[in-house]
Amino acid sequence: MFRLVLTLVAAALVLSDVRAQSLCPSIKPGRASEGAMPIPESAFTKQAAERELRKLESLLGPDGLLVDPPAWRTSFVYLEGWYLKRQALEAKNGGEPPLAIADFCDFMKNQAYVRH
Repeated sequence: MFRLVLTLVAAALVLSDVRAQSLCPSIKPGRASEGAMPIPESAFTKQAAERELRKLESLLGPDGLLVDPPAWRTSFVYLEGWYLKRQALEAKNGGEPPLAIADFCDFMKNQAYVRH
């Protein structure tokens, strides 16, 4: 019984933390163009940005990027998304005007997609 209660409390904490970190209203499916998959807000993390930066560095040759745009465009989406999300979180936590949050939510609505 104690394990069940502990599990329920842990689940509630995780779910409340996820909701607390959500900065934007959910985006309804179908807004993306065909062949594009939305990236969830939770995917824009420091770790994801660092991973994508390493990926870009591996694709960089002496004359620039070595592959076609679809291969690196998603990496730039993750980098921009993390930058905007970080700015939005700082604004939210610092009690600053919500302009950075609006910028991030606009990005989520219009640009946070993996394109194929």
